[in-house]
Amino acid sequence: ADKREEIERAINELENAAKGDDKDVIATKEQQLMAATQALAQAAQQGAQQGPQPNQSYSQGSAGSSSGSGKGNDDNIQDAEFTEK
Repeated sequence: ADKREEIERAINELENAAKGDDKDVIATKEQQLMAATQALAQAAQQGAQQGPQPNQSYSQGSAGSSSGSGKGNDDNIQDAEFTEK
C-alpha cells in the first residue's frame, strides 16, 4: 500500500504540473513518477523470483493442472485471421 500511495501521489503531482507551463517542474514530476513505478516493478520482480510465500502457496490441484502435454480443457480454441480497419 505504501508504494501505491507514492505512485498515486506522483501521478497527481504530475497531472497538476502538466496544467502549468513550467517544463522543468513537469520533467521533475515525471522523473519522480518513473522512480516510484520502477521501485514497484523491482519489488514485484523480487517477489516473483522468491516464489509463493507460505501464506500464498498454491494447492496441489492447481499446481498439477498446469503440467502435462499442453492439451487440457482448451479444446474450443480456434485459429483465426483478422484485418484491422
